[in-house]
Amino acid sequence: MLENLIQLQLAKDQAVSVGWLHLGHPFVAELLAAQGFDALVVDYQHAPYGMDTALSLVAAVSKSTAVPLVRSSWNDAAEIMKFLDAGALGVICPMVNSALEAQAFVAACRYPPRGIRSYGPTRAALIHGSTYGKN
Repeated sequence: MLENLIQLQLAKDQAVSVGWLHLGHPFVAELLAAQGFDALVVDYQHAPYGMDTALSLVAAVSKSTAVPLVRSSWNDAAEIMKFLDAGALGVICPMVNSALEAQAFVAACRYPPRGIRSYGPTRAALIHGSTYGKN
């Protein structure tokens, strides 16, 4: 199971190096992931590619020790859940401008009863271990 190493580093007040992935090719993601970044962000908000490519980038980063993160295009629960199901260990959500929008974002990331994220077979469960019941 891939540990979220950036959570451990932040808990110890350690610096975290993060790369930003905008190019839509899994080979580029693998190359960047091999450069020693603690995390890589798939920037879907400004991406010149679609969901299928973004999900393949998350999978490519998941093969490394870099923590796969995604910047969603919007505060869209369905999109956020797809990224988490694909193996992203964190989501950066743009355009959150109110407490209600923040609550909606957090709910999309958590399973019931603390959120609305759906259960089902996911790449995240296969790669990172069972995530059921963990919020």
